[in-house]
Amino acid sequence: MFKLYLFSIVSILSFLSCSGYYNIELIKDDKTAYTIIYPKNASNVNMNSAKQLAIHLNKISKASFKVSEENETTNTKIISVGNTQLFKDRLMPSLTGRVYKDGIVVKTLGDNVFLNGNSDRESIYAVYQFLEDYARVKFWAPNVVEYPKLRNLVLSDIELIYSPPFYYRSHFSYNANFSGEFATILRENGEFQQLKSEWGQPYKLLGWVHTFSQILPPSKYFLKYPEWFADPEDNYLPCNSSSKMPEPQETQLCLSNTTMQQEFLRNLLLKIKENPSYDLISVSQNDNKGFCRCKLCNSIVEEEGSPSGLLIRFVNLISKEVENRYPNKKVETLAYYATEAPPIITKPRRNVIIRFAPLEADMAYPLESRENHNVKLNIDKWAKISNQNFFWGYNTNFMHALLPYPSLSKTLKDIKYLKTKNFKGVFIQDNTNPEGYGYFLHMQSWVIAKMMWNPDQDQQSLIKEFFYGYYGKSGKYLLEYFNLIESSFKKSGLKLKAYHSDYNFISDIDIRYANSLFVKALSFAAKDKVFLERVQTEKLSFDFLLTYMGKNTSKEKGAFFKGLMDRSYENVNVNYALKNYNLALIEEVETEDAKRAVVISNKQIKIEQGKFVFYRKGYATNIRYDENAEDKLAATISGESNDWAIQYILKDLDPIQSARFDVKASLRVVVKKLSNSNSKINFGVYDPVLNKEVIKKEIAIEKLISSDYVVSDLGEIELKTGYIIWFSIAASKNEVDHLFIDNITLNKK
Repeated sequence: MFKLYLFSIVSILSFLSCSGYYNIELIKDDKTAYTIIYPKNASNVNMNSAKQLAIHLNKISKASFKVSEENETTNTKIISVGNTQLFKDRLMPSLTGRVYKDGIVVKTLGDNVFLNGNSDRESIYAVYQFLEDYARVKFWAPNVVEYPKLRNLVLSDIELIYSPPFYYRSHFSYNANFSGEFATILRENGEFQQLKSEWGQPYKLLGWVHTFSQILPPSKYFLKYPEWFADPEDNYLPCNSSSKMPEPQETQLCLSNTTMQQEFLRNLLLKIKENPSYDLISVSQNDNKGFCRCKLCNSIVEEEGSPSGLLIRFVNLISKEVENRYPNKKVETLAYYATEAPPIITKPRRNVIIRFAPLEADMAYPLESRENHNVKLNIDKWAKISNQNFFWGYNTNFMHALLPYPSLSKTLKDIKYLKTKNFKGVFIQDNTNPEGYGYFLHMQSWVIAKMMWNPDQDQQSLIKEFFYGYYGKSGKYLLEYFNLIESSFKKSGLKLKAYHSDYNFISDIDIRYANSLFVKALSFAAKDKVFLERVQTEKLSFDFLLTYMGKNTSKEKGAFFKGLMDRSYENVNVNYALKNYNLALIEEVETEDAKRAVVISNKQIKIEQGKFVFYRKGYATNIRYDENAEDKLAATISGESNDWAIQYILKDLDPIQSARFDVKASLRVVVKKLSNSNSKINFGVYDPVLNKEVIKKEIAIEKLISSDYVVSDLGEIELKTGYIIWFSIAASKNEVDHLFIDNITLNKK
């Protein structure tokens, strides 16, 4: 096992007495003489800190640690948690000026152990630091804790006084967002962490981000003040009375408009008054690349050398008034898209935080690389004009969250770099799927948190520690697979985008080797149910990769999706969310399959669901798993719909061009109760240019009632680009459950 410490003066956790040190026998022969105390009139977090320490210490041996308020024990052997009187008397004078925001103290003195921090929240951080470093407890994931089995626990002299460089730390991931306890274990404190009073309150950002249209909604102000809003359909010039009202996140404000400034400030101050508990106030641009291009705004941009100058002048104006009324609150804004480059004249005020968010960076390479040279230049410049900077990093594929995404190495190196630039906060946006539904989510959550807390650690050692600890003997092979994905991408020369779809950097040789690694990992985990489930969960991402790339057979693809749909979880909300996510995965695969090859030969085209057009998808139509379909997936029309609800537009027939084809479709129907022999399924071809039907076939529903698919033939037709092949149900709504469409086949004559 590998252990990294956060400090230079540190003593060793030992099971044996070490000469030259003052040893504390915390546990001896499965018993303890120690009492855990918390302060008189303690806060919820102080009491919970003491309680959590006892819970976890009691699980590493048969010893039973008691918890008491400091005035209610006569024991002289004490573990002091929080700002007790004993701590104030014995240690506080020596710590003046040594502990800063989120800083912790873990120290032995005489027979006593002290666990405390800069404030109440940090006392629980000190508890978990002590448990990890000195009691060897491993908190791998929510509700996944590994305890050593000890009869004795002897501590030598300890003095850990540590303050993290980032006082704001937030990883937007399932593990950190949906368990207040685990977020605290990870020492994360952002607005998305579910931290109630017993876990230490998080930093709260009023409005989150992209708040211009929250504070001045176009729906409320556009009719009277259209000139306040930049027109995305007119090069972001101010709107006028004849302009169409823009969508809230598609516009920007005219930041030089003084009337707008006054109303914005009035609304913002009202929001702050109504939400007094928020530490940070968001005043940030909407989520697009534009900025107002009126004459005055343009002149400011030209003078400042960047649209950020226009933004910072406005934010400074607002933040000055906020500071006058609320001197302890800070105003946060974004350096994002057009405002990434800093201004050359105006500097942010002292109560302004810049959150730098380089969404268009190369997500495979660190900020200090040549690939991200311009991004690094902007960070360096912001660091020179502002000492209140946060960073927004991206560590997931927004397009395909379950696929491998080789960005972790960059993310961890960036965290190290940001410390050197005196950044004060780090936010990493990631995959929020539950149940480890992604690419090594538990590992990435754990390692990123460790690095945000202490960037001086060795990232490779942390990654290895997790793989070997969480996956047991299988970890060696999973780590090798993880490294294979990263090295394969680096060899490709591609840019890794936040919305990434090209996975051709993974060769067939890589796939065969990766498959062999999973075979070995599963083999080593086979006799341990816990390790086996963990490896199987990680294999989901690899199996989806094969399916997404079209590297498996129709049968294998069907088995993969059936396995996904069969998975169930105790949590009803998790179960519902993942079922819907699985349906989205099916759609992604169908889309990729459609891109690859509808052409089977120079005379035949097979069209799968990914190329269909769906009317009211999710309600009238959908893609569903179907054991009887050729590729185990089928497009469906609900019996509630009588529309041409599924269509295929022949604009995709370029490989063969317009010609005469025999048009067939594989269909089947599931009925509720068929009461009308005239009920039909309609299948036809429509010419939208001439606005007429080319051909239409009515098929008696009773002929399609089968578990197997029935091939319906339209006959030989001259097809042209733009023609529409369509399907509909002509039956009463209580007769048909669903029409299933496996595929359309076009055979050239």
